[in-house]
Amino acid sequence: MKNNEPLQNIKNKELTKRKLVQAVGEIIKTEGFVALKSASKVARIAGVDRKLIGRYFGGLNQLIEAYVVENDYWLLFTEKINDLIKSNNYPGSKDLITSILQNQFTYFFL
Repeated sequence: MKNNEPLQNIKNKELTKRKLVQAVGEIIKTEGFVALKSASKVARIAGVDRKLIGRYFGGLNQLIEAYVVENDYWLLFTEKINDLIKSNNYPGSKDLITSILQNQFTYFFL
């Protein structure tokens, strides 16, 4: 059984990281971004020890960053958006993209 322990620990680590990222999302969706002030709150919602936030992510800010990078699909399409704006094939695309990004900022800011 001891040979399986490292594999089990890796699985638990990834599961714990997943729970923490999901807890950040849950807080943002239910209470807004401003409610992400406490690592203890995130850990409580995830059902894990708050020390794991530091161990796995380096701190609450890095955990929040991991959530945003993972869930912010605009980051994934930045190059495509820039190409669309530069091509100017679609009149009004720059205004549309600007509006979408401003609304996204407002969502996270409030």
